[in-house]
Formats: sequence, structure tokens, C-alpha cells
Amino acid sequence: MSRNLMLILGLCLLLIGCAETSSQDIEGSSTKNEADETIAALETELEKMKEEIERLKLVEEIYMAEKVAYADISLNVNILLIALKEMNTVKMIDYLHPEVTIEEIDHELYFYNGDYEFKMTYNNDEQQLERWFVESITLTDLDEAEVLVRTHYLDENQESVKEDRPFVLNFAKEDEHWLLTNFLVN
Repeated sequence: MSRNLMLILGLCLLLIGCAETSSQDIEGSSTKNEADETIAALETELEKMKEEIERLKLVEEIYMAEKVAYADISLNVNILLIALKEMNTVKMIDYLHPEVTIEEIDHELYFYNGDYEFKMTYNNDEQQLERWFVESITLTDLDEAEVLVRTHYLDENQESVKEDRPFVLNFAKEDEHWLLTNFLVN
């Protein structure tokens, strides 16, 4: 009996040992599956992060272009409006797109772009451009911009003209220079 008992006890130990090994194999494969899933999730997250980095690089590039463009465009607007106030068409020429011309007729300045004509001054109405501020600059593309300029006129008595005449100026970038392409009253 003792022999049978020993044999049964040995057999039980053998079964317990096999069960442990099977349990460890199952746990090992479960851990491997979890590790594979974690790696796949991390690789997906890495790809998303790479895409986000590329998107942010593009945003930074656009921001830097806008930052430089805003300064350049604002400077050009001020130069053009000072020249307009002084009736100095020679000073304006460097800031005009090749398709644009400005002519002085009867002490008034006219803007021409193809068939489009716009009276830029109100001197015959005895109104003088006194000051202005750039309200907004909107880049419609990295090489095109629209500028809203608020103006203030004085009449012959140096009184403020109450009429609001904001200008909309369009610029295009050519050879690293922002040039006036259109001049409108908003």
C-alpha cells in the first residue's frame, strides 16, 4: 500500500508540476499578447505624434511667414499712404504691382488696374487725408493679402470729416516684395 500511496503521491506531484508549467505557458503567452498589443498601440501613437509634429511645423512656417508679411505689408501701407497724402506718385511706383498705374488728373490721384478705376483722393472736395491706421491684415494665401485701413480726413477748416471711408488694399508678393494690386473703398 505504501508503494501505491507513493505512486499516487508521485503522480499527483507530476500532475501539479505539469499544471504549473501549463499555467506559466498560458500566462507567458498572455503577457506576450499584451506586450504585442502595447507595442502596436505605442506605434500607432508614435505615428499620430509624427503627424502632429509635421502639422505643427507647417503652422510654425505659416506663422513665421505671416509675422514677416505683416511687418512688410504694414510698412508698405504706411509708405503708400504717406505718398498719397503728399500726392507723390513717384514714391508710390516702387510699391505698385506691374499691372497697376496711378495718375494725377486735376489735382486728384486715380488708381488703375486694367479696366478698374478708383479715385484715391478727395482734394477737389477740399478734404485732406490726415491719418490712418491699419485695422487688419488678412493673408488669403502665403503670397496674397488684404488690408483694411481706417482713414481720417480733415476739411478746409481743419474739421474732422465724419464720413467713414475705409480702404481695402490688396497686395501680392512678387520676388519677396509685397506690391499693391488693388485699392477699394470698403
